[in-house]
Amino acid sequence: MKNVTLSAVVRNHARRRLLCPIVTWRQLALYAATLALGLPVIVVLTHLLDPSAPLACIVGPVLAGGLLPAFMLLPGRFEVTTRFQAHHLLGTLDASLDRLGYLQAAADIAGPLGPLRALQRQLSS
Repeated sequence: MKNVTLSAVVRNHARRRLLCPIVTWRQLALYAATLALGLPVIVVLTHLLDPSAPLACIVGPVLAGGLLPAFMLLPGRFEVTTRFQAHHLLGTLDASLDRLGYLQAAADIAGPLGPLRALQRQLSS
């Protein structure tokens, strides 16, 4: 894609959102269900792999790892700039969003940080 520049993905939220990245009740319910079902399974499987490991050494890192995905939900944005009218780029953008399983909800490119970075990688390749 000649003459197209992609900006870096930047955070698009207030700093106070770092204290509680979950915004909606739906996000909270899905995240709680994932933690309640997924983390015990990981703890049990890790304990089965190494029964001699202290349980505190297994549970701590698993809980810390379980908290990281919540911060990928924080909003971000990046900009696509072109030298000319780039209506042909809209098809590429829509195709990239479709491959990732997302639908474009607005004209500006804003959304969760993780999917935005994936979209940016697909557009730059």
